[in-house]
Amino acid sequence: MSFELLGIGKTLANDLGSGLCAFVIGQNVENIAKEAFQCGASKVYAVDGALFKAFNAEAYSKAAHFLLDKHKPELALFRATSQGTDVAAASAHGSVSGSAPTASASGWTADNKAHTGCLRRQLHRDGGQ
Repeated sequence: MSFELLGIGKTLANDLGSGLCAFVIGQNVENIAKEAFQCGASKVYAVDGALFKAFNAEAYSKAAHFLLDKHKPELALFRATSQGTDVAAASAHGSVSGSAPTASASGWTADNKAHTGCLRRQLHRDGGQ
């Protein structure tokens, strides 16, 4: 779970008139789940077990796919790390109506005024010579 993504997710959920849910996968995740509530999540789904003590892309992807398929979120955000990218690609296939496979901590907005449900991201690039 990424606390930065919870902040982005809360903003997007507010823009879309939705609630913010988080999922936590790991071993002994109770305290992390509590922190997700403190960071604005209205619901937290946890998959907890010894299998998740160390990162295993296949196991984490199956757990994430299960949660996405069961709860069918409008949007799923994943950490912009090699692990987050692996889990996003393997778990999101066919699970959500919209997904941002990876997200860094800035530039995301939801276009709810036009009721399109589209996400927009402004990227900042250095042009230099």
